Amino acid sequence: MTTLSLYLIAICSILVVLGLWYLFGSVIPSIRFKKYFSLNPSLQWGQSEHKQDHLLRGSLLLEMLESKRDAKGVLITSVRFSVKEFHIRNFDKLYLDAQGSLGQKLSVALYIGRKHLHLLQNKRVRLDLKGYVVLKDNQRARVKATFMLDVQTINLPQTSFAADLGLRVD
Repeated sequence: MTTLSLYLIAICSILVVLGLWYLFGSVIPSIRFKKYFSLNPSLQWGQSEHKQDHLLRGSLLLEMLESKRDAKGVLITSVRFSVKEFHIRNFDKLYLDAQGSLGQKLSVALYIGRKHLHLLQNKRVRLDLKGYVVLKDNQRARVKATFMLDVQTINLPQTSFAADLGLRVD
């Protein structure tokens, strides 16, 4: 064997390992989540009582629209946004019960600095959820879900942009 053929074998081996890592780490957990659950995420924002408050506080609301009978529930262990200025307060784990009523909602408290609101104006934000599906026989399987939050699901209050620009709000 020549040196070139050894390099080609090494490169092909690395590509196969990377392809399998992507398949088992991202593709299969995403398909598994879609197989068992249908969620509707949205962001809800509260109004601040203090005019000088530099944070906009709200919550990530997860509504379960559909679940399959094979699953007992889903345990969400990680929530991430594509906008790094979103900060989640006191997040440990979320558990959505698949055997409960449809339309159940869970929320996670979050906040963003008002000076970063321009990052959300007319943009889409990616939401990544990672965790485990718990099956009827108490087995766990990794799941991953990605959602794109558009302007309607971000639900920013209109007064927040005007306050950032120094405009008077009536």
